[in-house]
Amino acid sequence: MLKFVNLLYNQVKQIVENYQRAHENMRPAVAECNDALGHTEGRRISLEDLIKFFENNANILSYNQAYNKFIQAYNSIYQPAENAFDAYASRKDIYSQYVREYYGKGGWFVFHNSFSGETHTTSMVDIAAMYLRCKIIIYLVNDRENKKIYETTSGFNVVEVNWNGHNHFVQRQAHLTQCKSM
Repeated sequence: MLKFVNLLYNQVKQIVENYQRAHENMRPAVAECNDALGHTEGRRISLEDLIKFFENNANILSYNQAYNKFIQAYNSIYQPAENAFDAYASRKDIYSQYVREYYGKGGWFVFHNSFSGETHTTSMVDIAAMYLRCKIIIYLVNDRENKKIYETTSGFNVVEVNWNGHNHFVQRQAHLTQCKSM
């Protein structure tokens, strides 16, 4: 068992180190691209922001030479490391283990009601609902209101929770007879 754990540790370590190294190795390409865009110190944008910037076709057309150099570096340096990291983290066995070991033992998870990236398949609330095989309904509770703001699509049995709008959930009521226990 210890050899297996060490093998997983070494595999994860290598993937993370490669990802960090790729990020570092992109610095010259990011700096060169910022220079070509006329972004001086204090106005420079990050690797992630350059990717978003070039999602707009008008920016690709306006800064075609800068885009071509940037995307060549991105595709050869960064993308392979990003793909390896995503492939590992997206493995069902790895993600299931993470959910069991962290969230299954009462670890904290984040809920952003206004986070535009969350969908009904990616939020930790939805993953918890799928894992528990229950529907989770979240109510915003404060001095002025008590309104339903989120509802998962999974399950028939219901767990209702109050959310303070910042960082804390409190169980409101639960009908857990059919929910899977953690």
